[in-house]
Amino acid sequence: MCVTPPHGLLQGWGCAYRSLQTLCSWFLLQHYTSVATPGHRQIQETLVALDDKPASFVGSSKWIGAIELRCARESERERG
Repeated sequence: MCVTPPHGLLQGWGCAYRSLQTLCSWFLLQHYTSVATPGHRQIQETLVALDDKPASFVGSSKWIGAIELRCARESERERG
């Protein structure tokens, strides 16, 4: 279940960012990849580079969903 921390600590960040980071971290810990776990900005930059989002998306607090999560993960797999 996705719960926003008190006092708006995430300021608009959604669960898919954290889900992607959890997946990437698990793959790294299992030695399936050597690619570091991406931060929010890196995830956004990846989606912009893939032409999935406009340049204005980087640095925003816009949420991503399962489709974007998959695109970003596939891109990270290709690098690692």
